[in-house]
Amino acid sequence: MAGTATGTRLRMEQTGFAADQPMYCGGAKQGWPRVLDALDKVLARLEKDAR
Repeated sequence: MAGTATGTRLRMEQTGFAADQPMYCGGAKQGWPRVLDALDKVLARLEKDAR
């Protein structure tokens, strides 16, 4: 995480998929957007509550 002028930037990276594991990589590509969307909603709620 890194602080910015307007908040905090969070960078997430998942690595380690072998070439013979395309289903795992595909699952991560499908799953991470949902996880990050849910995280965004939680953070927005926390920010609203902090005001």
